[in-house]
Amino acid sequence: MASETSKFLENEFISSVKILGGGRFHILRKHVLPYLRPRLGILYSQQLIATLLLGAHLGILQVFIGGTDFITLDPLENNTVPVAMINEWSSMIGANYFQIRGDRWIVFAPLAGFAVTILALNFMVEAMKRQYLEQGAYTKKSRRVRKDKAPVQMKKLSQEQFERIMKTGTDG
Repeated sequence: MASETSKFLENEFISSVKILGGGRFHILRKHVLPYLRPRLGILYSQQLIATLLLGAHLGILQVFIGGTDFITLDPLENNTVPVAMINEWSSMIGANYFQIRGDRWIVFAPLAGFAVTILALNFMVEAMKRQYLEQGAYTKKSRRVRKDKAPVQMKKLSQEQFERIMKTGTDG
């Protein structure tokens, strides 16, 4: 990102903006952020996918985000089960992983949630990449001009009307 930004700042129109008095904040807001916005969206989505996968792996390893508590099921056999302090998908997978043979829905419901979320994010990333490639180089969005409105008709004023408006501030 830093190399792309520094390369973008070497463009001729950025020099023109600086010469015309544009400050650093103006250049950042009006030129650099519109250039980086598609890339940042793609990067953010990819990092979100990686974070979800990391959370799922930590849950399987029974390293729970938010803390772990141990519950003793059978005091005579010293059989303890890790339980997460907060209920989130990765801790639900890791804490109930031992029940996959009996009650599969306990593990498969959070796994399905992870799968659907990651699949949806992957589709979003691919759509953003496709949109970015179609857009091409740095282009600013042009403002739409409304053509449905008729131009405002100006009425002709006589010299007397003009003087009355200038004295009183109203034409009434």
